[in-house]
Amino acid sequence: MYERFKEDKELIKNENYIEISYDEFMQDPLKSVEQIHTKLSLDGFEEYKSDFISYIEQQRTFKPNKYEINNEIIERVNKSCTYAFDLLKYTKIQATSE
Repeated sequence: MYERFKEDKELIKNENYIEISYDEFMQDPLKSVEQIHTKLSLDGFEEYKSDFISYIEQQRTFKPNKYEINNEIIERVNKSCTYAFDLLKYTKIQATSE
């Protein structure tokens, strides 16, 4: 699947594509939305900025789910998803000493 994504991604014009990490988005969602609008030449950011801010403020209490993942699962995911981790520049989770 990710091999196909890499192939297809190269067909998309740079000005029509943007990647933003989850961590980057969660750290500063308004900046991320502005970057998306700017990169993709989308109108309306300034017009709807107050709505974006209002929505972001409503979400401030959101807490993502936390999962405990055992070492076996971590190792399986790291092994089977190496290509995707490298392609998307994700950091692998390291198994802990038990």
